[in-house]
Parts: sequence; C-alpha cells; structure tokens
Amino acid sequence: MKGTKGCIVLFGGILVGLCLAILVGLLVVVGGGADERGKEFRLESRLYGTGELIEISGEEYMEMVGRGESFLVVARMEVCPAEFPVTETVKSFAVKEGVKVYSLKETEFKKTDLGEKVKYLPSVIVVRDGGIADFLDAEADEDLGAYKSEAELLEWLRKVGVEI
Repeated sequence: MKGTKGCIVLFGGILVGLCLAILVGLLVVVGGGADERGKEFRLESRLYGTGELIEISGEEYMEMVGRGESFLVVARMEVCPAEFPVTETVKSFAVKEGVKVYSLKETEFKKTDLGEKVKYLPSVIVVRDGGIADFLDAEADEDLGAYKSEAELLEWLRKVGVEI
C-alpha cells in the first residue's frame, strides 16, 4: 500500500490533462475552425459604383487571386440553356446594385484552379481575399432560386457575407 497515494495523484493529473486536451481540441474544431461564411466583407472598392458584367480571361482571374482580391465571378458555358438565366440574373443584379461582376467562359475557366472545387457550370463564385468563399452549385436544388432570381441571389450573397 505504501506509494499508491503517489500513483493515484499521478494518474489523476494525467486524467485531468487528457480531459483538458480533449476540451481544447473540441473548441478548436467547433469554434476556432469555423469558416468565415456570414462574416461581412467588402469586394474591391473599384467594383462598386457602376454595375456591369465584365468578361475576363483565366489569366486575369489568376492574377486577381494572386493579389488576394475579393470579387464575384460568374463561370459559364458558351452554349447551354441553363447558362442564360443565371447570366441574365447576375447582369440584372449587377446593374441594379451597382456592382461589377466578372464573367468567365468555360474555356477560360479551365485555365484556372476553380475546377478543383467548382465541378459544374454555370456557377456564381464569391472570391474573398484570393480564395473561394462560396459558390452556387449547379447540381444543388437549394441553389436553384439564386440562379433565377435577383432577390434570392442577393440573399445568398448576404449569407456568404458580401457587403452590397
């Protein structure tokens, strides 16, 4: 029996330390590891004022990403019936809200790294500080409204955190 008291204290200390490590790990995963979605941010200042859709190349896209810029881009196919409503919705949204939105044709899209995350076109992509903050998924039923309605597109952008 002699010396068991020290073992109990040592075992208790290890148990408390293990519990603290698990608690800290959970806090990092649940709280600290949360994404920035919903945290409001502004696009590049030059994009506010006059609303329009601006065609860009894949190289221009990659340069803006490399500079850590924040912007909106609609990635689209050259000829696809699904592409027309989203392009018109985005164009109308841009003019109404006074925000410049970039447009990237499928051939230019393929010259970027967007295909690693965005699997289907058309899509509207929010780029924040050079990284993809979120995008509309052409295969997701919950994104369908934002493809066809300015109001729903604006609501989605606000959920993502874009300050309009």
